[in-house]
Amino acid sequence: MIRKRIAIFFSLFIVVCMPVSVYAEDAGNSDPTFCNENTVIYVSCFPESGAAVCSASATADVSGTGTNKDYKGGPILNDAQLKAVGENQSTYETAATEQKIPWQLIAAIHLRETGLKRYNPSNGNGPYQILGTNYPASDLIDDATFLKQTKEAAAFIKARSSNPDLLSKGDEGEVKDIFFSYNGRAEAYTEQAKRLGFSEGYEGSPYVMNIADAKRDPATNPTGWGQITTDGGSLTYPANNDHGAFIAYAAMSGLSLSGDCSSTVSGPTAQKVVTLAEQELKLWLSGKMKPGTDFHKYSQGRTEAWCADFVSWLYNQAGYPLREGNEGNVAAVDDVKQIGLDGTKFEWHAAGGYTPKPGDIQVQQGGDVSHVSLVVAVDGDSITKIGGNQSGSGGPTTTKVSKDNWMPSTIGYVSPKG
Repeated sequence: MIRKRIAIFFSLFIVVCMPVSVYAEDAGNSDPTFCNENTVIYVSCFPESGAAVCSASATADVSGTGTNKDYKGGPILNDAQLKAVGENQSTYETAATEQKIPWQLIAAIHLRETGLKRYNPSNGNGPYQILGTNYPASDLIDDATFLKQTKEAAAFIKARSSNPDLLSKGDEGEVKDIFFSYNGRAEAYTEQAKRLGFSEGYEGSPYVMNIADAKRDPATNPTGWGQITTDGGSLTYPANNDHGAFIAYAAMSGLSLSGDCSSTVSGPTAQKVVTLAEQELKLWLSGKMKPGTDFHKYSQGRTEAWCADFVSWLYNQAGYPLREGNEGNVAAVDDVKQIGLDGTKFEWHAAGGYTPKPGDIQVQQGGDVSHVSLVVAVDGDSITKIGGNQSGSGGPTTTKVSKDNWMPSTIGYVSPKG
C-alpha cells in the first residue's frame, strides 16, 4: 500500500465576481428538522454525489429508516450484511470508543476487506487486512480474538488520521481520507478524481466512493470509472459493483444518499433556496467546510470567484435550476442578470422601486463590484443576504443591510416565477 499524501494542482478559471465590503453576522436561529427526525445534527448537499446527505449522530443505529439507499434509491447493505453489522456492532463500538473514532468507520472497512466475515484469511492479515500482521488462518475466530483484532484495527485507523479531532467528530472529508489511506492513496485515483472534476484524490477511488453518483457508477460510466485490481497495476474498466467504503459508512451512520437536497426541504422554490443557503452557511460557520478549496462543491471543481456558482448551485439543489444542463451551473454575474431579463423561469426587477423578497438573487455591479447574493430575509427597511465569495471570508457570509445600503452598486434582483 502507498502511504503518502499527494499534492493536488488546479487549473484556474477567471470569472468576475468581486467581494463586497460587508461584515459577517450570525446566521440566526433557523434550525429545521431534517431526515431522521431529531437525530440530525446538520444537512449538507454534495455535488460529487448529486445527493442530499443528512448527517445523524455518530451512534445512529443501522436499523434507522431512510438511511440505507444509494443515489439511485437502491439498497447499499443487503439484509445479510445489516444482520452481520448488528451482530458485530458492540465489538466495533468498544474498539471505536477507546480510539474516539466512529464505529461505522471500522465496520465499513471490515465490509470492504473481508465482507464482514469473522475469520482470518490465509494471507495472515486478518479480518481487516492490516499489512504486517500475522494472524493464523482460521475459518472462524472467537469473540475475544475478534475484539482484540478490532481494537488493533481501530488503533491502526486512528494512527493514520491527519486530524484525529476531526475524525472523532465524523468529519466527512477526514473519514473519506482515512478510507483512501487505508486502500493505498494510489496516484491513479487522484488523477481519476481530477478528470471527473473533483479536487480531492479520495473522490476518485472506487474503494471509497464507488456508486456515489452516475460519474462513479460502473453501470453508467463503464469507460470512465476504473479500478486498480492488482498491486502496482493500472486502472481497469469498469470498476467493480461493490458500494464504496464511504457509501457503506453513510448507510450505517444515518446519512441519506438518495434524492437531492430538495427532498429534505419543502415549500415554494424561494423557501427551499433560503433554507439551503442557511444550511450551507452553518456548515462553514461550524468548520465542517473550510476556506481554500471546499467551495469547489459549488463551482464544479473550478478555482474561481464563485458567487454566481453558489446561487446557481442553491437553485439547482432546490430543483429549479437557473438554466438547463450542466447541473444548472452559472459562473458569471452577467449571465445571472441575463437569466432574469430573459423572463422564462425567472424575472428581473430593476433596483429603485422594488422591495426584494426572500429567495431573490441580488445583482450588484458598478465600479470594482460585480457580485450576486441571495436574499434570505426582509425585516422592515433591512434585508439579510447570504453570498458566496463575499467579504473575503473564503466561504459564504451573511450580511444585514438597511434600505439606505440596498442601492449602492445594486442594479436589480432576479426572482423565481415558480
